[in-house]
Amino acid sequence: MYLTETESVIGRGATATIVINDGGASRNPARIIWNGKAAGLEDLQSTNGTLLNGRRVTVSPLEQGDVIEIGGTRLVFRILPGEHA
Repeated sequence: MYLTETESVIGRGATATIVINDGGASRNPARIIWNGKAAGLEDLQSTNGTLLNGRRVTVSPLEQGDVIEIGGTRLVFRILPGEHA
């Protein structure tokens, strides 16, 4: 999935931008902020927390290849060159 918005909410809720089918995830546990050059991850006070590279975070910058864990779901963050970057 390409992130084209400045804010993308991750979760199992219908209003999430990135919907994950994971009963262990909150409806809207986290969001990714993207300014076209750099990204950050923010936990939205989820019950089980948001992990980044195995560590619980509240707010953190995102780097190429970082692994976001929400419930039992793992997402790998990548910045791809080209028309979508």
